Amino acid sequence: MRAARDLEKQNILLKLTASSETYPLQAAVSDLESYRQAGTLTGALSGIADSAAENERVQRDKANEVEASILKANFGQNEASDRISKYLNAEGNPANKTARFDKVRAVYAIQPQAVRKECAGGDADDRRGLLFALYSNTDKSACALIANKILERLIIEKEISQ
Repeated sequence: MRAARDLEKQNILLKLTASSETYPLQAAVSDLESYRQAGTLTGALSGIADSAAENERVQRDKANEVEASILKANFGQNEASDRISKYLNAEGNPANKTARFDKVRAVYAIQPQAVRKECAGGDADDRRGLLFALYSNTDKSACALIANKILERLIIEKEISQ
């Protein structure tokens, strides 16, 4: 509450040196009301909600940046991996990109767990396992098998042309 009031006070003090034409009485009264509101419990809760929303946006942006950097990683020499990369990185609405990634992840999830573990070398069910399966530069036959199965499904669903 105090920080919000200090911010409003600073805003008012900066405007006090302005002429009455650029800072009319109505604007000054409005600023005083904002100053009063900033010191209330409602104002404090509003500030907390704004701060939480901003923090959520920042964290979501960071997560999206990490995912984008992973999705732009180099694929292996597998033609299926290359075609899946083009599918995932196609231009368009970010929601469509998420939907495309979800389709690929769904196909990955139905592959035999032993094959997923052989390719990923760890927890076959998590997102990192999928990314490793698609983006690793290994010649593991399990990774190639998974990439081919994903490509096959995308062709069947007419997401990618033959």
